[in-house]
Amino acid sequence: MQLSCGRKIVKHYSRFSFYGFIEVVTELYDLVKNIDFLVKEDIANVKPDCVILIDYLGFNLRNSEYVKTLNY
Repeated sequence: MQLSCGRKIVKHYSRFSFYGFIEVVTELYDLVKNIDFLVKEDIANVKPDCVILIDYLGFNLRNSEYVKTLNY
């Protein structure tokens, strides 16, 4: 895995790059599973000083709501 600012990349963004109704529906389970992992496990375990959310509006809005609840 690559390192980014001292952190190992746990999920590459290309895993989330698809479009179209059929593609979203077929990947929905994996999307939800990956969102839960990235937010509830990785961010909570690492406890970063800040989280910078770039692009992927729907994904980031959900993440930002959860990150606000961590209060650390």
